Amino acid sequence: MKRIRIVLFMLIVVASAEAQQQAGRVRLSFAGFKCFRETWDDAMQLDGKCDEVLLNFNFTMAAADGSTKFQYKFRTDTYGDANGAFSSRVSAGSCVDVFGGARGGIKAGDNYAANKIIGEYDMAAGDALNVIPTIWEWDPGTDVISSVLGRIESGISGMNAKVMEVVRSGTGLIQSPVSGHINSVTEFLVKGNFLNLPSASEITQTTVGKQATRPIGMTMDGKFEPYVAVLTTPIIKAIVNSNFGYGTGVIPVHYDEELMGNSRDHGSYVILLKIEFTPSGTTSTVNTTTTAVSGTVSATKLNTMMVAPATTTTTTQTTQPVTQPAGTSSTAVPPALIGTWQGNFVEAGGANAKQFRFQLGADKKITILSNNPKERQQGSGTFTYDATGFRASFTDSKGVATNLAGLFNGVNQINGNWVQVGKQGTWTVVKTQ
Repeated sequence: MKRIRIVLFMLIVVASAEAQQQAGRVRLSFAGFKCFRETWDDAMQLDGKCDEVLLNFNFTMAAADGSTKFQYKFRTDTYGDANGAFSSRVSAGSCVDVFGGARGGIKAGDNYAANKIIGEYDMAAGDALNVIPTIWEWDPGTDVISSVLGRIESGISGMNAKVMEVVRSGTGLIQSPVSGHINSVTEFLVKGNFLNLPSASEITQTTVGKQATRPIGMTMDGKFEPYVAVLTTPIIKAIVNSNFGYGTGVIPVHYDEELMGNSRDHGSYVILLKIEFTPSGTTSTVNTTTTAVSGTVSATKLNTMMVAPATTTTTTQTTQPVTQPAGTSSTAVPPALIGTWQGNFVEAGGANAKQFRFQLGADKKITILSNNPKERQQGSGTFTYDATGFRASFTDSKGVATNLAGLFNGVNQINGNWVQVGKQGTWTVVKTQ
């Protein structure tokens, strides 16, 4: 009888765990950051007053067997003193000059609030979305961002395999929550070395004692280990009902150099990442109003996700809400989308914009047009539009494939990001007829 009770208990536990595993669509937004203490800075503040920072988010999806479905990264602009020679930055912070004016530059106690969608993905039951958020002090001189991120990205496959090994074990860190909420981020937020993510310490150590663009979160001897948020669907469902001190569903990721014994660099920042989840088979109305915050993206499988656009205007774009099951496409194209569109196609880091013209049809076909109406079409493909936004894939007359993702204002404008092999950038179009 005792054995029967044990077996029944085990079956109940297994059934409960399986019930928690549910497919759905997850949306991640950059919600901002908080500075508890700024980093060591040049006494002359030649890079701007107080701190200037930028953020990077690496995303990767691990399947239940530990294989990698995709990886992707999003990098923000630089925040801080945007006065004078630094006008290309996003103004943030409350530092002032010696005259009490020219506000800008981040110091202790400053908050920066954002509402920027940076990733949206369909997840199968058993998948894990792994997010690596990092924050970087910007300084003139050595810049190790590309080298450090390259090292991180080289270890994504091995990390995903380790993540699923740990998740399957059901022991130690990264356990599925028993209740409908999570008490601490330590239940799913771990250092990369625990997940076999390769170290980049020999790279970050080159910045010790120097002016350099380097990750905040280094030890006194220059070692750096990024955090990884391991997000299975049971964990995500619990996060959206939990409050870790910054609002329901908002994950705080704290890099505190003072706590690590680094009294030289002494940076202390919290990155805020908001999570939303729509289980498969449910209906929801999503109004994706976003704050205009620009950045750059790259992706290996852009067609598996929607990424909010990097806007260059100060106008907040709002999509028209569409009610439908998560992860599916609308069966009909909104009449306002059908027609000819024209605008700019800008490569990341490029100074010049190229004209871009296309036609959208009721059959969900996108036809790329020459800027000369008398010339033939320049390419073709397909598009979709649903509550997650506008997405399209096409191949031009030279055989180059392009993926688009963006937001439609419901009337006469679409803007977003584009990706080709080895290239990416932003695009904005308006309806001409």
